[in-house]
Amino acid sequence: ALLSRKGHAVTVLMLPQEKKFVDAINTTHRNPMSFPDHELLDNVVATTDPDEALKDADFVMHAVPVQFTAGYIARIRHLIPADLPIVSLSKGISVDTLEFMDGILKRALQREDHPLAFLGGPSYALGIMDNDPTCVTVASSYPQLARAVQVLCSSATFRVFTSTDVTALEVGSALKNVLAIACGLAQGLGYGANTQTALVTRGWHDIRVLSRTYGANDKMMNGLGGIGDVMLTCFGGLSRNARFGQLLAKHGDVELALKHAGGVVEGYGTAQCILQILKQRNAHAPVLKAIAQMVAGKLSPKRLVMFIMTLPLGPEDEAEE
Repeated sequence: ALLSRKGHAVTVLMLPQEKKFVDAINTTHRNPMSFPDHELLDNVVATTDPDEALKDADFVMHAVPVQFTAGYIARIRHLIPADLPIVSLSKGISVDTLEFMDGILKRALQREDHPLAFLGGPSYALGIMDNDPTCVTVASSYPQLARAVQVLCSSATFRVFTSTDVTALEVGSALKNVLAIACGLAQGLGYGANTQTALVTRGWHDIRVLSRTYGANDKMMNGLGGIGDVMLTCFGGLSRNARFGQLLAKHGDVELALKHAGGVVEGYGTAQCILQILKQRNAHAPVLKAIAQMVAGKLSPKRLVMFIMTLPLGPEDEAEE
């Protein structure tokens, strides 16, 4: 919707089993799969044919969920020219390799130097469809590509800032989903704003500690792709990850919570990686660790809150040293 409003021709590539949605988009200009009440412009078409979708493309906007990205890209990489920029909208960590999207895409493409960019920040899809004024960040190790994506996407209601710190954007974008699970969990347990804010703030501290082990810049973590994304995901009211946390608190059943969260819960897969990552990076992040243990069934939702409230007393900035 965003790119089509700027006059760009957009081709949506869907799976073969989604043929009925392709037909609906092409005939009724509505997508029954996502935001069926919003009409799409005539310059948006859909197909199940990767060759058709990629032919003469200037950019690829990649929105395949993280855990399915490697297999999907590997199947069509022979159709992707080496100089065709890919802009990733997906956020998370591979449960198989512990890679962020940058590593996943490079491995799947078998090209370390493929032009990649990563878009992140406080931006619910519904808000974009409704044309709400929105600010995001695009990060790329190629400054000229970041600038090109900025120009491509920016409008009067969608402002894009640039960065070369891909690591900071990816760490913040992935781990904010884990914090949203904890925030939703507090809501599901009936705790108010005090508890929710405490969990998110201390969890954000952990994310910053962990991000430094990857070499992320603190200034970037304090921007749109970091704390900005955390605020929206945790408190915006539309996060599937927060919804998952609410359902898990109420029913105590992971599979049930995943089924009724309203879509892919990227934070669930990311949380499964946390314990391995903390060990690998030798990082002290007790809130993130407790959330990971809770998702793994080793800690009940109520025990998670109690655990965090009984951590050793000390100065707030102790781990900043």
